[in-house]
Amino acid sequence: MKKMPKLATLLLSGFVGLFTLATIACTGPIRKAVEQSNALAQHALDVQEIQNVMSKHAYYYAAGERQRELDDIWAMQTQGVSWGTDEGFWVDAKEIQPYYVRYFDTVRARELAPFNKMHPEVKENHGPSMFQANSNPVIEIAGDGYTAKGLWCSLGQVIQMQGGKPVPTYVWEQHGVDFYKPDKNWKIWHFFVHVDGVAAPGQSAVPGPGGQGALAGLTSDAPAPSVRVPRDDKGAGPYATPSGYLKVPQPYRTFSLTFSYGPPNDR
Repeated sequence: MKKMPKLATLLLSGFVGLFTLATIACTGPIRKAVEQSNALAQHALDVQEIQNVMSKHAYYYAAGERQRELDDIWAMQTQGVSWGTDEGFWVDAKEIQPYYVRYFDTVRARELAPFNKMHPEVKENHGPSMFQANSNPVIEIAGDGYTAKGLWCSLGQVIQMQGGKPVPTYVWEQHGVDFYKPDKNWKIWHFFVHVDGVAAPGQSAVPGPGGQGALAGLTSDAPAPSVRVPRDDKGAGPYATPSGYLKVPQPYRTFSLTFSYGPPNDR
């Protein structure tokens, strides 16, 4: 076999070296571009999945399937999981499940009793009817990818049975939600409901925190929240602005660097 001429060998080595250097030089920008593209795709997927979680909440809430909701889309095994209203916070599974599920099942049964007596021919119903329609949200995914925050305006209707007759009431709310991703699925971690106002048909809206409790037919036997929101703190705190609107989520890197829609640590 003939040996390659020395000059040709040097030229070939030079070309290989230049190709290697060019490859190394391009690897950094290419890798960075791929990482940025993957991050954008993951962000879009996270936002869509969080919107689906809230859509499931709306469906389960309207259908009265509250236990199914907790099982499916809530981080019930996560410390500090909470449901909150202007009255306070029910914290962890031991408080949420008795209030959010068992108590409202009792409310439905109590309200349906007069209707069932007047209309024994009706075999199945789920009153009182409660549903909320969600607006387009503001959603921020944490830089570390483990948590997210969302804010929705929500217009709803509650139909309660009074004297065996359905009576509607309209309600305007804001829903501030913290989400947690313990594995591959986003879950509700903190859910806070602020009531802007309520109105009966043909009447003007009456502003009021605490409206949700009245609408739901809550009575003194309702499980009380373990963390109360003081009456003079309705428009302040870490989750609300002085105007009474919930704080809008802003970009953040990790949850410790942002506010919470759950129970404040300083109460």
